[in-house]
Amino acid sequence: MHKWHTECYGKRPGGFFHKNKALLVLDSMRAHITDSVKEAIKRTNSIPAVIPGGTTKYLQPLDISINCAFKVALRVQWEAWMTSIIKKSTIMNGFRKAGLLRVEEGSMSSAGNLPTDESDESDNEDDPTSDEAILRLFNSDTEGDDFSGFSAQEEEDSDQ
Repeated sequence: MHKWHTECYGKRPGGFFHKNKALLVLDSMRAHITDSVKEAIKRTNSIPAVIPGGTTKYLQPLDISINCAFKVALRVQWEAWMTSIIKKSTIMNGFRKAGLLRVEEGSMSSAGNLPTDESDESDNEDDPTSDEAILRLFNSDTEGDDFSGFSAQEEEDSDQ
C-alpha cells in the first residue's frame, strides 16, 4: 500500500505539490486502514475515507465503471485456459496426494506411486462428460454474487 501511495497516488496530476485537498476513498482492506497508511495519506494533503464492506461496487468509480467487466473477461479467459490444459489424472492425483481420494486396489504400484499425468494424454476421449465435469469444477457457482469482503471473524481466524 505504501508503494502504491508513493508510486501511483503521489504522482497523479496535481499530487506532487499537494496544493489542493483530495479525498481518497478506500475499502476496509487491512492494508488500507493501518495507522501508518492513514498518516502517509494525510501528509499528501488528502483525506482518507474508508467505506464499509460491501459498498465498493456502489462507491468506487472504477468498480462501478470498468472493473466488473474486466474481472468477468479475466475469469472467462482463466477458465478457458484451465480447462484446456487440465487432465483428469492431474485432478485425481491432487486429491489422492491430499488424502481425500481413496486409492483403489490395482491402480497403484506396490511402492505407492501415483500414475503420472503424462501416461494419460487422452484419458478424456472415452468419457464425454469429463470435459463438462472439469469445466463445472472451475466455474464458480457464485459468479453472480458480489464479493463483499471478509468478515471480522474470518480475518481473525486467518491471522491465527
